[in-house]
Amino acid sequence: MLTDMGFPVEPHSLYMAVAWGSQLKVPMYIMESGAPFDDNESGRAEFINSALEQVRHCCGNTDLVT
Repeated sequence: MLTDMGFPVEPHSLYMAVAWGSQLKVPMYIMESGAPFDDNESGRAEFINSALEQVRHCCGNTDLVT
């Protein structure tokens, strides 16, 4: 996936960060995981859904507040 500025966005990176951070056994808060999309709301929605899918995949059945 590329942003409107041509930068690659890899939602799997969020999976890797959450997997690494979960080893600390403390609550995690993801406040923002953004990417520059100009007026491309469909690109932004695809990015957010992909990122949430990666977090859900990493966390399994643990409590998620979205």
